[in-house]
Amino acid sequence: MFNKTLENILNSVKGIRMVAIFDKDGFVVYNVGDENIADEISAEFSSLLKYLKKISVNLDINSINSFIFEGENRKMLFKKITDEYYVVVSMDVEAIIGKLRYVLDLMNEQIIKELL
Repeated sequence: MFNKTLENILNSVKGIRMVAIFDKDGFVVYNVGDENIADEISAEFSSLLKYLKKISVNLDINSINSFIFEGENRKMLFKKITDEYYVVVSMDVEAIIGKLRYVLDLMNEQIIKELL
């Protein structure tokens, strides 16, 4: 059932290549789409998260709810679902990130329900 929810996200915006749920330690809990991308992210996710948390404390941002990387070849969105889990989406540069954020907001409660 959970894979169906992630597949709905994957198919909701043109250009999405991978949707995954990561735990805070960087382990892939669920993944649909390009599995190689999830493996690449997994290797660095927990270090990145720790570093961003440190920055957020230093800048008095408090909790980081989401962050986006945009490069020449790919965009990535990381969105906090709970204190333990994040949804991570990899997409082509042409993908409309605003639409993705809207879809994730709509499906947030469903994702939490299926996770817990």
